Amino acid sequence: MLAPAAVLVALVAAFAGYVVAAYAVGVGLLLLIGRSEPDSVATRALAAGTGALAVGIVALVPFLGWLFVLALTGIGAIVIRVFRPGLFAVA
Repeated sequence: MLAPAAVLVALVAAFAGYVVAAYAVGVGLLLLIGRSEPDSVATRALAAGTGALAVGIVALVPFLGWLFVLALTGIGAIVIRVFRPGLFAVA
């Protein structure tokens, strides 16, 4: 009975982890090119888009890209669980 709910929770956690990790990659890339940390909604959206684009391009690499995305998703899920970033904080 609980198996479908467990699968759904795992999928939601994986998606949330992917979003957080892609955003972190985007922030890292923007810092690498000399921009400041995102402090407004527009710059956060730019960082998220940049990260999603970069992760999407890396994911196209056969086999290694898939492993990178899988590791990124796991790391993002761990970050959400351990650090509770403001994006997912309970108000």
